[in-house]
Amino acid sequence: MKTTIFFIIGVLLLLTSQVFSQGETSSAKGDELSKGISKEETSAKNNPGWGVAIKASTFGPGIEIVKAFKIPVNIRFGGTWLNYSMDISQYASGSEDVKTINNLHLGTVSLMADWQFIDFMHLTGGVLYNFTEEIIDVYSNDVVYVGEVEVTPETMGYTSAKIYTSKINPYLGIGFGRSISKQKLVGFGVDFGVAYIGSPKVDLMANGMLEPTADAITTSGGTVYNKEIIENNIENYKFYPVISVQLSFRLAGNK
Repeated sequence: MKTTIFFIIGVLLLLTSQVFSQGETSSAKGDELSKGISKEETSAKNNPGWGVAIKASTFGPGIEIVKAFKIPVNIRFGGTWLNYSMDISQYASGSEDVKTINNLHLGTVSLMADWQFIDFMHLTGGVLYNFTEEIIDVYSNDVVYVGEVEVTPETMGYTSAKIYTSKINPYLGIGFGRSISKQKLVGFGVDFGVAYIGSPKVDLMANGMLEPTADAITTSGGTVYNKEIIENNIENYKFYPVISVQLSFRLAGNK
């Protein structure tokens, strides 16, 4: 569908340019119109070439290789990566005896196509290979007393929940600026979009005295697992907002 739109727009611009070019010698007014159309047509096109870009996004920092074509389309291939851990004990348990550590691993490999439908704005569609996952570890930080019985952290054990999504994620967004500058060495752009990640999945593991938290639970409705309860609570989080700020450098092609 998009290819058809590109083709129709290109043909219309070409025919319009030819009509005004033929009327150039007939009048000064026709000459001015011809120049105006020519300028508009030129602004809609790219200067073909290659570039590289660094970016910061909600999937982490990353880098991209950009190919610009003569038609107003750019192809981008890149990736992002970020790891960090955060102690969220005070928010999760409210106790210093229980540690809750949130380990977040962000990362993608992406292939994107930009349609530069006007000089300063583009639509983007593409696909992400998403290996983002979140791991939450909960364990005892000190000796715990159950009545008068002393329970060591090793005996108490720990529980770990891994949250992940589908690996292949379609993406759709809109951007301001260009993937690489049409005339200059350095370019700048901002993208806003969304990736469809599907309903998140959970792997739950536990040992020691906490091992039953990963086992089946018998309820009035039947037998369920805690992992299923967690999955049901987060099943509607199927879309991930993507915001990206990009600084690009033209390496080859017309400048």
